[in-house]
Amino acid sequence: MSYRREHNCYPWIRDIGRAQALMDQQHQSEWCKLLGPLVRRCHPLSAQINAPIEQEYYWTAAETEYATDVMFRDREALKRIYPSLVYHAVMSFGAEQVLRFWGRPDGSGLAMR
Repeated sequence: MSYRREHNCYPWIRDIGRAQALMDQQHQSEWCKLLGPLVRRCHPLSAQINAPIEQEYYWTAAETEYATDVMFRDREALKRIYPSLVYHAVMSFGAEQVLRFWGRPDGSGLAMR
């Protein structure tokens, strides 16, 4: 599928419907079944170690993120609300987090507009 990626942003995706269908498939994935071969390959003693408790490798997600991204049909629509979005981000998460999101953890290279 054709797309353009800029850091953690996809400013253009040719087929939005297909992209959404791929994302929806993640909810249907059997992660233990998919990741089991990885355990056998990278940790060959796992079966022997887990044999006394008769369990397979246990998978958890200590930190996960569920994106709630928004797409705009045109630049002007975003431009109208961008200052409010930045204000909300700074007030909700702090300037340090916003700068880190923009890839500038120390604020370098930012100019006042």
